[in-house]
Parts: sequence; structure tokens; C-alpha cells
Amino acid sequence: MLLGLDVVTVAALALLALGVVGSAIPSVPGPLVSLAGVLVYAFGGGTGVSTLVLVALVVVGVVAVVADWLAGTLAAKYGGASWTASILGGVVGFVAFFAVGPIGLIVGLAGTVFLVEAYRENAEHATRAAVYSTLGALGSIVVQVMLAFGMLATFALALVV
Repeated sequence: MLLGLDVVTVAALALLALGVVGSAIPSVPGPLVSLAGVLVYAFGGGTGVSTLVLVALVVVGVVAVVADWLAGTLAAKYGGASWTASILGGVVGFVAFFAVGPIGLIVGLAGTVFLVEAYRENAEHATRAAVYSTLGALGSIVVQVMLAFGMLATFALALVV
């Protein structure tokens, strides 16, 4: 026992905290880790949090996972980017993230979308698509961190109350 908490509760809290951190790092499935923390607690025999709170946390977790998966791509499409540009931008951004860190994700995504769309259409269209893609990816990170932190705070509060 750690601080009077059982192993399942400690594991759930650790996963929820890791989910918040992971949500702030592009290409890390933070919301999925947070959701795993809630499920570990629910199916691991945790009893200090009500079923209603756990169901609400699962719903929020699913929304965060969907935001993680769709936000950048939908923003790119809304900005006029083709599916090819969106997918290539995501792949290049992912690789660039591991090569040079978070700035690599942004530059890789925006640069790839811009180049693909400039080749397909023109520089004005390419600029719009790249800006929308980048803002969508950054906005997705903000939403994910807020949702994951909200899940952690709600879970911790439910344990105390």
C-alpha cells in the first residue's frame, strides 16, 4: 500500500497521470492511457469511486481519444488539404518529432501539407491548408491535455469524497 491506497488505485492514478503527460506530447496516445487507468480501476476491483463517475470518465476518455485521432486530419480537410497531404503531413510530422522533438512535428506537418498542396494547386491554397493543419494539431493537444487532466482530477476527487 502506498499512502493507504491499494495497488489497483495506485496503478489507475499512475496511468491517469501518465495520460496527462502523454497528451501533451504529440504522437503519444495520452487519452488512451488515461482511459486505460479508469478501466484498470473499474475492472481491477476498485471500490472507492462510484459507477456513475467511472462511466462519465470512460465517456470523457472516449471523446479525448476521438479528438486525438481526428482533430488534425479534420482541420486539414477543413482548410482544403487533400487526404494525401493530411496523411503525408502526419507521417512526416511523426518521424520529425522523433528526430528533432516537438518542433519537428509542427514543421514536418505544416511543411509537408504546404509542399503537397502547393504542388497540387497554388501557394495561397497551400498556406491555408498548412495553417489549418497546424492549428488543428495544436488545438487537439490542448483539448487532450484538458480532458486528461480533468479525468485525473475528477478521479482523485472521487477517491477523497
